[in-house]
Amino acid sequence: MKRVILVLLLCATLCCVLYCADGLPTNFAHCCTEVARRIPRNLLPHVTGMRIQKNNGICNIRAVVLHVNNKQICLDPKNRSLQKWIQKRHPKKMM
Repeated sequence: MKRVILVLLLCATLCCVLYCADGLPTNFAHCCTEVARRIPRNLLPHVTGMRIQKNNGICNIRAVVLHVNNKQICLDPKNRSLQKWIQKRHPKKMM
């Protein structure tokens, strides 16, 4: 009887873990938690991609996420030089 209860408890725990893992959005792991206010001088020419992080979902701060050499760099969207760069290179992604 103890083994049956243990097996049922184990199955229930496994189901909960699998259900919770499927229920978490995949973007949660990619949220910026802080942003850099300044941009290094030579960073922008090496950008391979970018995305805009909004604070209306899982992520709690606004950020511009630049992809450089397989890294993600979170920057302040209020930075003027970054805004000019976005307007020049990605006019459809303006915030």
